[in-house]
Amino acid sequence: LAYGAGSLWIEDTNSNTISRVSVAASRRIKAVPVGNQPYDATFAFGSAWATSYGDGDLERIDPAKNAVVKKWKLGAAIGVVGAFGSIWATGLDGVIRVDPATNAVLATIPIPAGGGWTAASTDAVWVTTGESKLARIDPQTNAVTASVQLRGNLGDPAFVGGKVWVPEVQQNDVAIVDPATATLERRLKVGVGPFVVTEIKGEAWIPSYKGYDIWRVRP
Repeated sequence: LAYGAGSLWIEDTNSNTISRVSVAASRRIKAVPVGNQPYDATFAFGSAWATSYGDGDLERIDPAKNAVVKKWKLGAAIGVVGAFGSIWATGLDGVIRVDPATNAVLATIPIPAGGGWTAASTDAVWVTTGESKLARIDPQTNAVTASVQLRGNLGDPAFVGGKVWVPEVQQNDVAIVDPATATLERRLKVGVGPFVVTEIKGEAWIPSYKGYDIWRVRP
C-alpha cells in the first residue's frame, strides 16, 4: 500500500494488479496489470513501484499512463522502498539500487539467503533476510555494515520513533532495533501473526494477519 499522485496504490496478489484508488473520489480508477504475485508497492520520485514475486522483478508504473513502463529482474522480488535518492528493491538475488532519474542500476548488494522486506531510517536502508536477520545497508558505500539476529519469519518493518520495528510473525511480537547500535532493544507482544508495521504520525500501527485486531502503539 502506498500513497502518491492523489491516489492509493494497492497490491492485489490474486488478480496480479496494482489498484489505483482516487482519494478524492473514493473509488478505484484503474487496475494496473503487473507481474505475477505483486508483493509490495511504494510511491516515490513521481512513480509507483511494485515488486512481482512470481516474475521476480521490480516494476515502475507511470501514473500519467497507468501502466508499467520499466522492469528490472532480481529473483523472487519482495520489498521496495524509496530513500536516499534511489529505489531499493529486494529478492533472492539480494538488493538492487535504482536511479529513478535514469533507470540505471547503481548497485547490486548480495544478501545471504536473499532479501525480504524493507525500511529506511535517517541514515540507512534496512532489509530482512532469509536467515531471520535484519541487515543494515549504508547508502554511502552500498554495503551491508551490520546485521541483527531475530527470530522466525520476519514481516514488513518500519522506522518509528527513531527505531526500526520488525514483526516476528510466528512469535506474535515486534522486535524493536536501535539503528545507532544495530542491536535489539526490546520486544513488544502484539496480536496473532503480525505481518507489517506502518508508521503514521509518529505511531506504530500493527495489524494481526491471523487475528482480528489492529494495534496502535505510541513509542
